[in-house]
Amino acid sequence: MTEKIDINDIYYNNFLRKEHIKNLMEIAEKFQKDPDKKARKKENNCIPCYYYNGMHGNNMPIKNCDFCKKPVQYFNSDVDKICLDCASKYGLCKRCGADIDLKNKRNY
Repeated sequence: MTEKIDINDIYYNNFLRKEHIKNLMEIAEKFQKDPDKKARKKENNCIPCYYYNGMHGNNMPIKNCDFCKKPVQYFNSDVDKICLDCASKYGLCKRCGADIDLKNKRNY
């Protein structure tokens, strides 16, 4: 039998939701201002992949680069689509494969 929700549960859930909103607003501001642009580009990440980090498992998968098919070992389940060499060469986000500046170019 489950316990009835009490006022403390509601207050705690309110606190969690407010923190969640605060975090999303901070991420949205980073999306707009791109405060770490140099570091982000150095790591070959687009804005969403650099500033928004989800939770990932800690297994160590090996995945082939979507461009050159070279196998790359990762330290958690948050694997990149493209190896760093190809991402740098083509100006793409290594995590998701989008253009690093989110621009549609004719040639990659």
